[in-house]
Amino acid sequence: MRLTKQRLKEIIKEELKNLAEVDRGEWVIERDGTSWDEKFLNRGLRWGPLDRASVHEFKQEAEGVLRYALENGKIDSGRVSDKNELDGPEEEEALVLPGDPPQREIDRLAYSARTGRWRNR
Repeated sequence: MRLTKQRLKEIIKEELKNLAEVDRGEWVIERDGTSWDEKFLNRGLRWGPLDRASVHEFKQEAEGVLRYALENGKIDSGRVSDKNELDGPEEEEALVLPGDPPQREIDRLAYSARTGRWRNR
């Protein structure tokens, strides 16, 4: 198949236009429903914190990694996000108990939390 110079110029312009549309930046793969310490995909397709997350220069590259991991059963869910637009970890409100509970009550609550045996006294 022979290409004319005009057609070759058109093809080059289209390819340059496609290159300009590439989403560059810092892209990471994240998942919902987990703590901030296990939210981002890092090397070895394991979940971890943002500071160890695998950062991809192109959005398409991150989407390819996500697609590969999902199709091969390495992970069960995830989405591509811009690292610069992520909010920090949400601050969890501390549990405040009225007064100063005795150590026995604290130990009882800790045991109940570990074993799942909740009962009121």
